[in-house]
Amino acid sequence: MKFNRASRVLLSASAGLLGLGLAAGLPVRAETESMDTLEARLDAIWDHSNQLAAATSTCTVQRVEDEWRASGSPKKVKGKADLTDAEAKAAYDCIKATMYPRFAKSDLPGAKEFHTWSQYNTLPYQSGTHGNRYVNNWGNDTGKAYGGFEETKSVPVGTVLAKDGFHVTMKGEVKRAPLFTMMKKEDGFNAGSLDWEYALIFPNGKTMGVTNGKNSKKVQFCADCHNAAEDNDGMFFLPDQYRVSSK
Repeated sequence: MKFNRASRVLLSASAGLLGLGLAAGLPVRAETESMDTLEARLDAIWDHSNQLAAATSTCTVQRVEDEWRASGSPKKVKGKADLTDAEAKAAYDCIKATMYPRFAKSDLPGAKEFHTWSQYNTLPYQSGTHGNRYVNNWGNDTGKAYGGFEETKSVPVGTVLAKDGFHVTMKGEVKRAPLFTMMKKEDGFNAGSLDWEYALIFPNGKTMGVTNGKNSKKVQFCADCHNAAEDNDGMFFLPDQYRVSSK
């Protein structure tokens, strides 16, 4: 069976997410699965993780909330709402002032200042490898080569890339997502992560895991996914239509 690059990335992510699934108390199986089944399992893991990680805000998306009310305001709803670009921007603008200080409680690299760095997307966009959340891409000055996107084959030690985001429930509620960071370390730091230190920070500032540090196994899924982009030093890039001009 042959898989395209996107499929290989998803398969790699699934292998790494086994640890997260076990930590979340979800059943996991090692046998080969169809892509549809695999994607459903990934969604389930992210949804469960969200119960632990995402912090509810007071922000709402009016159109989605209105549609929920028009359907009878069911108490239980599943899935994440798809937004227009304008809705995604408004939702992020609503939560960011209260989200940044929460992440700033962490002392991990980038947690306090990531939002002051170069931003490589023009608007929040949906990321399939991040549970279809709406996300942003940030990078520090050391990692400015990231702005070259696919032309960039490596970045220097000290580069820190960050991804924050949110999702909107089918009730219209805007929920904060964890902050994901990756810091390029010296050769020999961790061959299994292409010498990147991955970290996942909950919206309350607490750490889920750090490569070679606290709960390292819980963020191994980050490396397993990013290693599929070895030709670009483990870096993925965002959809063309949301990219800023190359720096």
